[in-house]
Amino acid sequence: MDNLQLLVVVNLLFAGLLGWIMVLTARLARLQAASAALAEAVGAAPVEWKREAGAGAGPRITIEILNIIELARKESWAAGAVGTLTPSLLRRIVYARALKMVQQELLKHHVKAEVRVDDRA
Repeated sequence: MDNLQLLVVVNLLFAGLLGWIMVLTARLARLQAASAALAEAVGAAPVEWKREAGAGAGPRITIEILNIIELARKESWAAGAVGTLTPSLLRRIVYARALKMVQQELLKHHVKAEVRVDDRA
């Protein structure tokens, strides 16, 4: 196969790929239009609104414990040693304890809430 034939084959493959992409793009546009019409019919918020608002959007209370080692030492004499060897383990223990405390206090006041530790940091 000489260079000209190879070039023709590659161009045909590329044209076929572009055609397939155009078909898929048109199909996607039709599906998005149908999805928007269906959402409007049932009264759902558009997906774009949900993305902008974030999953489970609403006010949040964030707590950052600034004196982890001091709190751990109050609970256990070994906390200082554990803190120097494995600070991440100590942090997890203190946050787990704080989580339980917050859950208990909220329950005392009949507050239904999802309380969890977010380990993104």
